Amino acid sequence: MISDLVIEYNGVKITDYFDLSEAPDRSLFGEFETTVEKRGNGNGDIFVATRRGAKDISLPVFTNLDRAREAKDSLTKALNVTTPKRLWFSDEPDRYYLAVPAGNGNLKRALESLTEYSGELSFLVPDGVAHSTASKDFAFSPNSDGVLETTIVNDGTDWTTVDYTITHNHENGFLGIVSEYGAIQLGRISEVDGVDDTKIVVLANNSKGNFDDWTDGTIFYENPNKKAVTTMTADTQYGGRLGVLPTSFTNTASGELFGAIKEKVFTTPATDWYLWAQAWYETTVMGQTGSWGLDIIDEDNKLIAGMSLDKTDSAGNTAKMRFNVGTSAGGARIIKEILFEPTYWENSNPYGGESRLKNRNPFDIRKEGSKITFFWRGGYYAFTLPELATKKAKRIQYFVGQYNGRTASQLVTHHYLNNLTFYDLKQQYWRDVPNRYPSGSVVYIDGKARKPYFNNMLRLSDEVIGSHYFKVPPGETKVQLVCSDFSTPLPTAKATIQEVFL
Repeated sequence: MISDLVIEYNGVKITDYFDLSEAPDRSLFGEFETTVEKRGNGNGDIFVATRRGAKDISLPVFTNLDRAREAKDSLTKALNVTTPKRLWFSDEPDRYYLAVPAGNGNLKRALESLTEYSGELSFLVPDGVAHSTASKDFAFSPNSDGVLETTIVNDGTDWTTVDYTITHNHENGFLGIVSEYGAIQLGRISEVDGVDDTKIVVLANNSKGNFDDWTDGTIFYENPNKKAVTTMTADTQYGGRLGVLPTSFTNTASGELFGAIKEKVFTTPATDWYLWAQAWYETTVMGQTGSWGLDIIDEDNKLIAGMSLDKTDSAGNTAKMRFNVGTSAGGARIIKEILFEPTYWENSNPYGGESRLKNRNPFDIRKEGSKITFFWRGGYYAFTLPELATKKAKRIQYFVGQYNGRTASQLVTHHYLNNLTFYDLKQQYWRDVPNRYPSGSVVYIDGKARKPYFNNMLRLSDEVIGSHYFKVPPGETKVQLVCSDFSTPLPTAKATIQEVFL
C-alpha cells in the first residue's frame, strides 16, 4: 500500500513528512536516445548507436501545514546536495538510486482546505539505474593451468563495474586482470625476483696464531720436490705464528727440500681473489739456509700464483724473494726475483724483526681475471697472464723446509706466517630484488573510479598505459588474474560487484 511505503533520501525519511497521493513514478527505464544517419538518396536511415539517458522519478505528495513546517529544515538540508545521493524505497529494499533533486519542489494549498498542501517532489537519476544494496564477492582460484580465475555472475539487468582485492602471499612485480571485455595491467611483467650478483666473502681468516682450520699437507703442488717429513704447528708467541718446526728432523724423503706443509682447502673455489698476510723471515747466524713458500693452488692441483723466500747462501746472508706463477702446461715459473738480506733491520728486510714490530711486514697477492698483482716493499708488480684467467683458487699451501744436504739446525731461525686473510672477491650469489608488491601487501582496484590502491594509498604510477577498467554484463563473465611467475604461493584475490537494475 502507498501508505505503507517508506521513502528515504540522503538519510532523511521523506514519508515522515509527506503522504503519497499516488504511487511514485519510477519509469521502467531512462529515455533511449538513438542516433541514425541519412542513407544518401535512398529510403530510411542507417543506425549508428543508441544510448540510455538519465531517469526521472517523481513523488506526488501531500501534507498538512504543521508537517510541512516541521519538514522544512530537515528536508531542505537533505535536498541541498551537489552530488547524487541515495534514494531508497521500501518496496525495493535490495536496491537504491543515486539521485539529485529536480524541479522546484513547490507545494500548493488545496482549494478546499486551508491546511492541506499538495505537490510533486522530482528527482533525476543521472546514471539511470538502481544499485543493489548488497555486494557480491567472487573468489579467484587456480584453474587447470594454474592461473587464478573466477566467474562473475551478474544477476542485474545492466553492466556493472568490478572492484578487485588482491592480497599477496609472496613478492610480486606484476598484476594482470583479463576478460573478454578488456584488461587491467599494474606493474611490469619484466620485473624479476632476483639477479645473479657477486659479493666479497672471507674464505680464510687466521690471526694471533689460530690456524686450527688448516691441515697437514702431503704434496706441495708448486714444487713436489719440497717434501713433508715432519709437521708444523702454530702458537701465540710473537703475536701468533704458523711455521713452528721440531728442533730436529731429517730428509727421510730424499727431496730437494724437506720440511712440513700446511694447507687450507676451500669449499667454494674463487676465480678472483685477494690474499693478505704477514711474513717473518729472518736469519740470526750467517750461513743459515732454508725455504719459505706460500702458494695458491687451483682445482686441478696446479699453481696459480705464490711467493717464496729462499736462501741457499750457506756462507753469507743473501736471500731471494720470488714471485711464482703457473704455466699453461701446468708447471711453475719465476716471474720476478729480488735479492735481499734477511736481517733484523727493516731497511734491508721487509720481513725481519724490526718490520714485524712496527707492523710493516704485510704483503698481498691479488688475482682479477688474467691480472695478477704482487706487493714488495711499498710497490706493486702486475702481470697479465691470460692462461690463468679462469683458474679457480681451491687451496692455500704453506711450506717451510731445509735444502738437501743441510740440517734442521742450519735452518733460517724465523720462518713464519703471522696473520693471513683470503677473500673471494666475486663470489656469485642470488641477490633478492625487492619487488613492487611485498608479501602481505594488498592491492585494491576501484573499478568505478578506475584507480588502483596499494596498502590503501593511491598508486596511479603502477598503472600501465592502455589498461581498460572493464564492466561486466548481465550473466556470467570469466576473469583471470595473472602475476609474476615467481610469485608462489599465488595471491589471495576476490572480485566484487554491486548489481545494477534498469
